[in-house]
Amino acid sequence: AGLVFDQVAGTSTDRTQLALAAQRAEQEWVGMACGVMDQLTVASAQAGHALLLDCRSLEREQVPVPRDVVFVVLDTSTRRELTSSAYNDRRAACERVAARLGVPALRDVDADEVQRRWDDLDPTDARRARHVVTENARVLAAADALRAGDIAAFGALMTESHESLRDDFESSSPELDAIVE
Repeated sequence: AGLVFDQVAGTSTDRTQLALAAQRAEQEWVGMACGVMDQLTVASAQAGHALLLDCRSLEREQVPVPRDVVFVVLDTSTRRELTSSAYNDRRAACERVAARLGVPALRDVDADEVQRRWDDLDPTDARRARHVVTENARVLAAADALRAGDIAAFGALMTESHESLRDDFESSSPELDAIVE
């Protein structure tokens, strides 16, 4: 909506600022403790590229997707609303683990550190944290795989991502699992 309003108004608001405004609206008006990934992706995406995004620094890198690769987006035909989901609870779990580990965010630790401290953590919180730290590593590996044109490795990482999201973050559905399968 911000991009549309900006175009209709004939202005050229910085896209990062538009994304941050959209995030703020979602947090303050909708009540969703969201990050900025979706908003910055909408504001920054370029055709033929995947976006490698650092949500802390807001640095972005356009990673070329090989020309012979086609992404297929499928709709599960199910509806959900993040505000009525356990998203805020999952985010709070990750924040609790980061605090317990003495870091600002889970991006500041690796899976080995989470595993070493596993017994000090609530079991559900530990699984949520494991998903986040392994997902961060998968994102970097996926960007490397795309740069190298290794689509098989990229696909395997996407499958691992879903399995972790389903099993550790518990944020899937039977419909989504069926599509991935």
